[in-house]
Amino acid sequence: MTETTTPQLQERTMTTQTAIAFQINRVAQMLDVSRSTVYRLIRDKHLTLVKVGKRSSRITAASVNDFVKARETA
Repeated sequence: MTETTTPQLQERTMTTQTAIAFQINRVAQMLDVSRSTVYRLIRDKHLTLVKVGKRSSRITAASVNDFVKARETA
């Protein structure tokens, strides 16, 4: 049986794979944690925050990937 995916799922997957940075809300959703937890992870230097303009911030995709990989169970 061939696995099929919806266009929306393909778009989400492609965006996750090609993005270089994510909004804080998106990272909270991806990690299934609260925004407060994301800010704590930034404060504790587990995630890397970059400023985009005066009032916007993003978290690097590389830091999210590294965070998840560091916590993978064998």
